[in-house]
Amino acid sequence: MKPLSILAGALLLAAPLAHAVGLAQQLSGTGAWATAATGPAALQRQLAGERGLDCHLERYAAGSTLDCVVRHPLAVMGMPVSEFYVSADAAGRHQLRLVLLPPAARIERVAARALRATFRASGNGRWTWLPPDAANRRVEIDPREDGRGELAYVIAEPLPADAVAAGATDRTGVIEGAIAIPDRLPAMRVCAIDARGGTACQAVAAGANRYRITGVRPGTYWVIGYASGSKVHPAYARDFSACPAGRSGCPNGILMTVEVHAGQVLRVDLERRFEQLPANLQQIDYAPAAARPT
Repeated sequence: MKPLSILAGALLLAAPLAHAVGLAQQLSGTGAWATAATGPAALQRQLAGERGLDCHLERYAAGSTLDCVVRHPLAVMGMPVSEFYVSADAAGRHQLRLVLLPPAARIERVAARALRATFRASGNGRWTWLPPDAANRRVEIDPREDGRGELAYVIAEPLPADAVAAGATDRTGVIEGAIAIPDRLPAMRVCAIDARGGTACQAVAAGANRYRITGVRPGTYWVIGYASGSKVHPAYARDFSACPAGRSGCPNGILMTVEVHAGQVLRVDLERRFEQLPANLQQIDYAPAAARPT
């Protein structure tokens, strides 16, 4: 019985080791680029039989992300990996990000030797390397608030022609749509108001019924029109016939937010009119200047 016990123990130890070796190859070197290029859903299917991983796939309007927490010991370039995720978005960007135990400065030194790379500091403890033989690829190193660092393999494919024509970039999106309320409104600004405080606006001529806001950074926004000399505010909202007690500014509907992603052209029609807005959304310059940066 004793030899069998030793053999069983060896097999139990070999399984996590084989898992770690195969997965480490998939997350480093040329394997890392292939993994980054794999769609999150396809990668989830590939990893379905891997032990020691807890993976969750999240889909959203402009892409998807597969986030995997590592439960068994795993190292890349000799650095322990606690988590990794693969994402793809509407901007044509695919990336594999590894959450590593060492801080970013240590990761830069190790990765520079392992990849034979010369990283350039890009501020705030971040580094970037552009492989000389691949114009659409880069490797990024970023610090984390918990003291660990992230190593990312990023593939930036060209944006679709229609998204570029609309004004989207690999860092910003576009919000456009119709102003569907029946009033002939004076000149106005239509503004995307970030829930965190930033604002992007576009001037709209008197009587116009369409708008387009470019240069919108990824985030969560309300979209509202502010007309010169008028209390009417065309806005993106859903119908709500009876405003709940204690809630201000919703006699004609409830203001809705939209999620904007880089490379995305988002259609948002302004179909509700408001004469009163919540206090945090009232203070916008009514002057119809050409645009306001985010």
